[in-house]
Amino acid sequence: MSASRPSAENAHRLALPGLVLGAALISFSGIFVKLSEVGPTATGFYRMCLALPFFFVWMMRDPQQRRSGTFLPADRRALGLALLAGLALAADLVAWHWCLHITTVATATLLGNTAPIWVALGGFLFLRERFDALFLGGLALAVLGVWGLVAGGTKPIDLRDGLAIGLGVFTGIAYAVYLRGGTAARRGLSTAQVMFWGSFAATLPLLPIALA
Repeated sequence: MSASRPSAENAHRLALPGLVLGAALISFSGIFVKLSEVGPTATGFYRMCLALPFFFVWMMRDPQQRRSGTFLPADRRALGLALLAGLALAADLVAWHWCLHITTVATATLLGNTAPIWVALGGFLFLRERFDALFLGGLALAVLGVWGLVAGGTKPIDLRDGLAIGLGVFTGIAYAVYLRGGTAARRGLSTAQVMFWGSFAATLPLLPIALA
């Protein structure tokens, strides 16, 4: 017990810096997608496909994967949730990359990051989660803030802007499904297993969509 406590404490200390570093790194993804010389969907395919070997090595070195003794996880329900999360991630990438293609990086990123709103709404509708007045008030302010930033300016919203908003909102919903599915899969799988199988499920549909 005493030997494992320092390790757990170190992990907790690294959690917040890791979260901040991850947020900083992913903030550049929209810029890189905008600069990509291939199509929006092809860019999403390469993002997933090129990451697969690294996730595979991580998974095969994972203690939980080694203990299982098999390549496929024994918990089929958790595996199914990880695959579902991957499919939602594929939908997220297609919608968000096309949103980036037709609008600014700032607008597409802002709309794509409405996922917490849809996570909360999904928890309320399907998981019977309840929230206090402070949370709901903050959520309402966030929705108003997003709308104010997207709709602000002197130019009225036209059809092209409407398509971008629709794709951006769909991106947030798809990413919310990805987060919910990945969180549920973590109850039976390790993080490495969820990342590999989720990325694998995202890669498969992205290839034919990109070719089409």
